[in-house]
Amino acid sequence: MVGFIGAGQLARMSAAPAAALGIGFAVLANSPDEPAALVSSSGHGRIQR
Repeated sequence: MVGFIGAGQLARMSAAPAAALGIGFAVLANSPDEPAALVSSSGHGRIQR
């Protein structure tokens, strides 16, 4: 399992290589419509500031 805090473009670009290697992928996003949240295989949380 790989996890990202934040769901921007870098996290999204990491999703495909993780999937190709059979590694789970999760993100912590402010909203479900952020780039990596759209392709994440796991649930999403909310970043509190």
